[in-house]
Amino acid sequence: MDPVSLVTGALAAGLSETVSGAVQDAYRGLRDALIRRLRRDGDETSSEEMVRALEGRADDVPALRAAVSEASVADDEEVVAAAARLLRATDPAGARVGKYLVDLREAKGVQVGDYSSMNINF
Repeated sequence: MDPVSLVTGALAAGLSETVSGAVQDAYRGLRDALIRRLRRDGDETSSEEMVRALEGRADDVPALRAAVSEASVADDEEVVAAAARLLRATDPAGARVGKYLVDLREAKGVQVGDYSSMNINF
């Protein structure tokens, strides 16, 4: 899974109202990592506002993906690791089978994700 999708999926999963204490802890870890990453680019107040803005887009996945890409947080190893921990906490069975570790280098015509469809015309 590419880093933007990983962070986007983790943010959306962590904001669910029905999450356990372990997921809440993992989400706080992701949120703290995002704030530290954004703090490097600006002051502490604006970094927390940016994280709140990302959280506000959790219901609109395309907008959240764009915001995560624009904020350049998915290139930070700490943020990606925190997102992976959160997804492992929200979906342990999927994590065990490698659902969140997809390597598509040099792949062509590939689609990854649940409930997706693709039409290819040659």
